Amino acid sequence: MHTHTILIKTDLGQEAIKHRDRALPPRERTTLILVDGAKRVQDLAQACGGLDEALRIAETLVGLGLAAVVSDGAAPPAAGAAATPPAGASERSSKAGASPPAPPQDLRSSTRRATRALEDLLGPACEPLALQLEKCKSLAELEAKVLELRAIVASMRSEKKADEFVAAALGR
Repeated sequence: MHTHTILIKTDLGQEAIKHRDRALPPRERTTLILVDGAKRVQDLAQACGGLDEALRIAETLVGLGLAAVVSDGAAPPAAGAAATPPAGASERSSKAGASPPAPPQDLRSSTRRATRALEDLLGPACEPLALQLEKCKSLAELEAKVLELRAIVASMRSEKKADEFVAAALGR
């Protein structure tokens, strides 16, 4: 695995986050939450406590089937490219089709953008808030949650930073 490797959560990884799998240590869980199919392993280093630790955690997550490699860093992933889950993960997610319908992809990228904006402002402390964003089932629900989280960001940072968060999270 390389520092430019990009990972994405598998269905098993989504379930581990959703059900707060206690077998997953806190640092690995935080890293898995940040895995979004766009960040490189080196981008996860701050949350992991260093680049070597990020590489170790990334390999662990892939080994457990919680994350899959989207790009090994040799070439950028194609727009909308889906990760191939590790062996066995497809058995656990037989309901997943070959290509997701357009609205979930829009929701997924919007959730990713909102989570990234939150992470940029709050760092690893954003984990509980990021989980709330990941639970959204529609774009309208996501927008409402972002506006709800604005008050929390304002109390933790400032009104100006809260406005910046909303603008970045909603792509305005």
